[in-house]
Amino acid sequence: MQDDGNSDCYSIRSWPIEYFSFCFYLTYTEYIFVKAKLMAMNPEEITRLIKKSIPDAIIDIKDLVGDNNHYAATITSCRFIGKSKIQQHQIVYAALQGYIGGALHALSLTTVTPLLNK
Repeated sequence: MQDDGNSDCYSIRSWPIEYFSFCFYLTYTEYIFVKAKLMAMNPEEITRLIKKSIPDAIIDIKDLVGDNNHYAATITSCRFIGKSKIQQHQIVYAALQGYIGGALHALSLTTVTPLLNK
C-alpha cells in the first residue's frame, strides 16, 4: 500500500482492483472490513467442503457473531474413531482445503465420534 500523504487514507491503486472499483479512497480499517466481507464463507460452503471429504459427517455450524467470519462447528463422524483430537482436527482442516485463515477467518472445532455422542 502506498501512503498518499494523508495519514489515515491510502491510495487504492496498490490494492486489488476487483475489491475497489466502486471507490477512490478507503481507510485501512475500511479496506480490511470490505475485503473480509467479500471473501467470507457461508456455512453451506463450509458444510459442502467437509461433506466432500467426510461423507458421513453430521455437521452443526453456528455463526458466533453474525459476520460470516467467526464460526463454531461440531462435527460427528465415524472417521474420528480411534483418532486423537489433533488427528480429528487435522482431518477437518484438510477437508477445508486451506481456507482457514483466508476466506474462513475463524473456526472453533468440536469433533465427536458417534459412540460418544449418544
